[in-house]
Amino acid sequence: MTSPRRVASIALTALVGISCSSGPQPSAAEQQIRDARTRFNEAIIDRDVSAIETVIAPNYHLLSSMNNHTHGRDASRDMWSALFSRDTSEFYVRTTRDVRVNEEWGHAEELGNWDGRRMQAGERVRVFGTYAAKWIKTNSTWTLQSEVFTLLGCEGASTACAPTSEPILDPTATALTSRTTALLQAVSVVNADTVWVSGHDGTYARTTDGGTTWMVGTVPDADTLEFRDVHAVNGSIAYLLAAGPGNMSRIYKTADAGSTWDLQFLNAMPTAFFDCMDFWDATHGVAFSDAVDRSFVIIRTSDGETWDYVPVATVPAAQDGEGSFAASGTCLSRAGDSHAWIGTGAAEIARVLYTTDRGRTWSVTNTGFVGGSAAGIAALAFADTNVGWAFGGNLGDRDAYTDNVAHTTNGGVTWTMLGHPTFTGPIYGASIVPGTPTPSLVVVGPEGMDYSIDGGQSWVMLDTLTYWAVDFASPGAGWAVGPEGRIAKVALYR
Repeated sequence: MTSPRRVASIALTALVGISCSSGPQPSAAEQQIRDARTRFNEAIIDRDVSAIETVIAPNYHLLSSMNNHTHGRDASRDMWSALFSRDTSEFYVRTTRDVRVNEEWGHAEELGNWDGRRMQAGERVRVFGTYAAKWIKTNSTWTLQSEVFTLLGCEGASTACAPTSEPILDPTATALTSRTTALLQAVSVVNADTVWVSGHDGTYARTTDGGTTWMVGTVPDADTLEFRDVHAVNGSIAYLLAAGPGNMSRIYKTADAGSTWDLQFLNAMPTAFFDCMDFWDATHGVAFSDAVDRSFVIIRTSDGETWDYVPVATVPAAQDGEGSFAASGTCLSRAGDSHAWIGTGAAEIARVLYTTDRGRTWSVTNTGFVGGSAAGIAALAFADTNVGWAFGGNLGDRDAYTDNVAHTTNGGVTWTMLGHPTFTGPIYGASIVPGTPTPSLVVVGPEGMDYSIDGGQSWVMLDTLTYWAVDFASPGAGWAVGPEGRIAKVALYR
């Protein structure tokens, strides 16, 4: 059986042979570009990302045949790394047809044909078409500045070569008008139209038209509270969690779109500080507080009206100072019908508590996150009862890089550290992007917003503004919130 690399090498030899037909001798500049293209093709065949980087300019931009955009050398490196890791036999060869050089300006145009093999609809197919590339000359070296590819044909099974309906990667973050200046720390998405957000000064807001307009309100007699978590059931029903010491920690519920609010829970422990909550359905939920006297404080509801304390005996003992971070309301995450996880910090070891029975009993496991009084896990996101991610870092240092992304495939029993996003400092909030071709995530923090399309293995910057929380309904419908009433509509795919 011929190896994929051998197939690619044969294809490259044949195609380069076609391009070297008799004709006028190329200029020195044109030959340099042709040679660089050959090195680029060989780097793809060798799956050598470092060699690819030597050919492309720092501001390189690619528009693929599937209309996916890649901008910048770092993003290109991440794109090739992801491609090489997911499919060991996928390759693409560019064959130069014509090069036109403007020596005075240091610009050149390259036109050519491309040919590749890839998996599509579960079948291996040959795809091919044309491309146009722009080269620029810097310090006597020609590098690729941009490439645009057009798909002209596909050979393989008819079903595999049918037009794909998969979403196209096109990341955007668009500022919206929120009609509030409060710091917003939490967001809960019901669907592409209905979203609730919450924050300081007793503030909440709701949209039912996808973010075009927002209804902003303040919970009566609660304008000093910080609503650091919100859980939306639909356009009418939502829960708010106020975080703070003693009776500043509360849970409110509305069943009439915010016209009235019922105070369901008022914390009576002076040193308890509730951080986050989540729900399995409209009436079954759980909320978490920092530990009191080395005992975690967890409450549950099974009717959406009353909250009961989980017996201390069913929860592992806490470390000195251990709790969580009321950053985005996502330090607690649930999946399936009865599983939930809580990320901890502010102690020597950052850990994850987990339950499989709707919070009646809990177990605990260690993670590789940095520990300390202001460090640990701030956010969790689970795709199902096995696969999930944890995020956080040193919340007291927004200028340093620390490994602050971890992954589990066994329900949180063990964790593997993955590294960190492109921005410095901690991650405050995170969301899985549902319905994408590959495991996709968006994370936010004081230094920006990043996305990953390979399950957190690599990251690309999406925005540099400060955000506290993010949540998605679909590949093209997400929202992120932050200081001064900041709300952004976020799309990863279209």
